[in-house]
Amino acid sequence: MQRIPTEKIHEEMEKVTASGEGLTTVAWAVSSLNLSLAHHAAWTEERFDNVDRRFDQVDSRLGGLETGHLLILGAIGQMSAAVGKMSSAIGTMSSEMGGMRSEIGGVKSEMGAMRSDMGAMAAKIDRIEVRIDQVLSFAVRDELKVDEIAE
Repeated sequence: MQRIPTEKIHEEMEKVTASGEGLTTVAWAVSSLNLSLAHHAAWTEERFDNVDRRFDQVDSRLGGLETGHLLILGAIGQMSAAVGKMSSAIGTMSSEMGGMRSEIGGVKSEMGAMRSDMGAMAAKIDRIEVRIDQVLSFAVRDELKVDEIAE
C-alpha cells in the first residue's frame, strides 16, 4: 500500500468538503481519523526508534561480552600451552631423575662390590703378612743355624 503524505490527504478532503454539506461531515471525520492515525504512526515510529536504540545497546553490550569472552579464551589457551610446556618439562625431569636413580643404584652396587673386593684384598694381605712372618721366622732360624755352624 502506498503511503500518502498528510498534506495530500488534507487537499483531497478540502475538495470533498467544497462539493457538499453531507459529505463535509464524513470528510472531516475521515480527516480527523487520518490525523489521529498520523499521530499514532509518529508515536509508534518513535517507540520503534527507542526499541531500536535499546537493541543497538544490547548488541553493543553483547559485542563487548563476546570480545571479553574471546580474550578470556585466548588467555585460557595461553595458560593451557604454558601448562603443557610445564607438564612436558616435569616429564623430562621425572625421566632424568629415574635415570639418575638408576645410576645411583649402579654406583651403590659398585661400591658394595668394591667393599667386598677390599675385604678380600685385606684378607689376602693378612694371609701374605702371616706368610711373610712365617718365611722370616724360618729365614731367621736358618740364619741362626748357619751362624752356629760357622762359629
